[in-house]
Amino acid sequence: MGKKMIITIVGLLLLASFALADVIVEDNMVSFYYDNSSAKSVYLAGTFNDWDPKAIPMKNENGEWFVQLKLKPGVYEYRFVVDGTKWVEDPDAWGRIESGLGGYNSVFVLKSRDGKLFVDIEASKNYGISKAKKANTQVVKPKEITLPKGYESNVVKDEKLAPHIVNGKVIFSFRAPDAQKVNLAGSFNNWGPEALGMEKKDGIWQAAVALED
Repeated sequence: MGKKMIITIVGLLLLASFALADVIVEDNMVSFYYDNSSAKSVYLAGTFNDWDPKAIPMKNENGEWFVQLKLKPGVYEYRFVVDGTKWVEDPDAWGRIESGLGGYNSVFVLKSRDGKLFVDIEASKNYGISKAKKANTQVVKPKEITLPKGYESNVVKDEKLAPHIVNGKVIFSFRAPDAQKVNLAGSFNNWGPEALGMEKKDGIWQAAVALED
């Protein structure tokens, strides 16, 4: 077998391996793919959008969900949000890292060379492994928030306001009858201040969240 033939075969194998990945770079745009023919909706959430579950909808083409993003070089974690409640790890991700919530986030390392973006495969794999070992020592601290005058911290004086489970979801409650808007932030949404809006009823703001163990 000639040298050129060997190089050609190796090149085809490399292309085939890239085709199996769900995150690839096309024309300097990062393309995300997810196969799920039974899903009614799929959104992309990650560190690039503060884990907002409704910011980036994916398009469905015969059961394959797709979206393109313009990203700068860096390390990105992400998940797919299926049917509004299920946070799904990419089964074909370049790397994975412990989320700190009992599951894993998909991760990839995006680099640039000569003005062209590419996914560093080895760095993606090694990043996930090395960061996972340190996950127990890393603590995400909430952002400092100054409450308006007349508001008190949400000390649970009423058992009805304490977090409880209904139909498999955790119900969070907060009494603020004069507030115009309340959002729920925590380690489950990377402390995104605008990621999860609460609904008001009789002066009580509530949000139902599906959480992992």
